[in-house]
Amino acid sequence: MRVFAKNFLILLILLTSSATAYAKWTHPLDYKTYQVADGVKKIFKHALTADQRQAHIGIIIQSMKSKKVLYQKNANRLFTPASVQKLLTAVAALDYLKPSYIFHTQLLSKGKIINQKLQGNLTVKFSGDPELTDTDLQQLFHQLHKKGIKQITGNIYIDNFDYGVIPYPPGWIWDDLSYSFAAPLNAIIIDRNYFVLHIISPKKKASRPLLKTDLPKGIVSFNNALMLVNTAAESCPIGIYSNDSNHYKLSGCFYRKWKQQARKLAIRNITAYAKAIIRLTLRENKIKYTGEITIRKTPKGAKNLAKFDSEPLSDIVKQMLKDSDNLTTNAVLKKLGETYYRSRGTWQNSLRALKLLLTKPTGINFKNNLINDGAGLSRYNLLTPRQLSKLLYFAYHKKSISDDFMAALPIGGKDGTMKYRLQKQRRGKRVLAKTGSMTGITALAGYVKTKHNGVVSFVIMMNGFIKPRRPYIAFEDNICRLLVNAKKS
Repeated sequence: MRVFAKNFLILLILLTSSATAYAKWTHPLDYKTYQVADGVKKIFKHALTADQRQAHIGIIIQSMKSKKVLYQKNANRLFTPASVQKLLTAVAALDYLKPSYIFHTQLLSKGKIINQKLQGNLTVKFSGDPELTDTDLQQLFHQLHKKGIKQITGNIYIDNFDYGVIPYPPGWIWDDLSYSFAAPLNAIIIDRNYFVLHIISPKKKASRPLLKTDLPKGIVSFNNALMLVNTAAESCPIGIYSNDSNHYKLSGCFYRKWKQQARKLAIRNITAYAKAIIRLTLRENKIKYTGEITIRKTPKGAKNLAKFDSEPLSDIVKQMLKDSDNLTTNAVLKKLGETYYRSRGTWQNSLRALKLLLTKPTGINFKNNLINDGAGLSRYNLLTPRQLSKLLYFAYHKKSISDDFMAALPIGGKDGTMKYRLQKQRRGKRVLAKTGSMTGITALAGYVKTKHNGVVSFVIMMNGFIKPRRPYIAFEDNICRLLVNAKKS
């Protein structure tokens, strides 16, 4: 009994000290009494322990009116940016493609419609529309049905030649590739190139849980090595690994009392999925075909029979920044390269286009950083806080994109990846910022509509920690609170 009481007392002390520490993280000082620079120094002292301050931390805060730098620390050092790198892709695309840009998915043919038959081949031309769904494809093929077409006498060609064939850029981690956030990039994008796997505890006695998806048969296969257990075990997590033949191996333990869990998994071979969806869509629209479904570029002289248009780029950029969507960002990057060079959008020419488009207007020297993708998922990426600050300054002052860019950023306490952060700033929509996070990395970059210093941009990048991200995120939020309330600097 005494041992229990002693252990309980120790636990109570630990919980109390933890709660006190968290209170310091969230409200370390009276922000109204400090100017920006002094306030940031105080936050360093109060919000992070000496050990936590050993992380690689870079910050730059700049007035959008005077261009004055209000505070900087390690602003010229290189950091792995994670998803704040999406800001580069967003700004380049809005500026070059324009906010009104639209992706077109088309059905084309050189044949003629005679007696309810399309005499010839039909091409389904994908353009890399990141928002395209199987429902959209249904609507597209329904346009053929409305034209009275009941049979196609030739083949069905899938044109996915707008983008290069390599699905992943350098630096993506191989054990990420099975999951939806690392879905492969192709000009074919349907339902974001992922599916939901339901893992279900069986009602009858069995050694394995059940696996269920809503995909058409034959698209994916599984090796189910999951063990059903009666007690949860942290040392036996569920692991999922896959290959480019859409084969998924599941290992680890599934706790019976979980009953059901879901995992969003990437469709590694999107061509097989596209063929199945097109086959199903033709059947549902009661359109027969006599040939085969295969990959081939659109023949010259083919005419448009049906078209599906995406939402404008301004809405797509809003989706990609607010939800930090990797597939959408990289699709926009590839479209940038394809349009700029008028050839297939590869990782190489798309990144080259991004750098050429941003170098002069932003003043960023891209020889002094390293960029391997558009979304920030590559571990090879390196940017400085000052480079991102230059980007934010340009985007804010470029009238043709400023409103759309600002509207696309997550709002503190309201939406996107900032929905549950900075709740008290929600009504004033004072903090507009893009988050970034990976193992050992957190970043936040955007704008604050301050009470006394006008609009300021800020970039906070932190790398190289192994403990939980929570205190570092609280540190970022505290700086935002300071910027909202700080005295005129």
